[in-house]
Amino acid sequence: MQLSPEQVLLAALEAPWGPQAARDGWLATARPEQITPEGDWRTWLILAGRGWGKTRTGAEDVAWFGQTNPGARIRNGRVPFGGVARGG
Repeated sequence: MQLSPEQVLLAALEAPWGPQAARDGWLATARPEQITPEGDWRTWLILAGRGWGKTRTGAEDVAWFGQTNPGARIRNGRVPFGGVARGG
């Protein structure tokens, strides 16, 4: 029996070593404000200080999004120190 791409994805997500297990581990340790906001967001700004967990939060969220949305195009960006440079 040949599995559809959707069935393969669901099986991988539910594997005890797969993305769902990693996501569950993150959700068990993350603070409530580090969990992805509800809704259909394309951009999520985390404006916080040192030690808040911005890198880990972003990495976990992007990993989960990529694993649950095959073929998705993902961009991670930041404003350079000192603000946005303006051309002249």
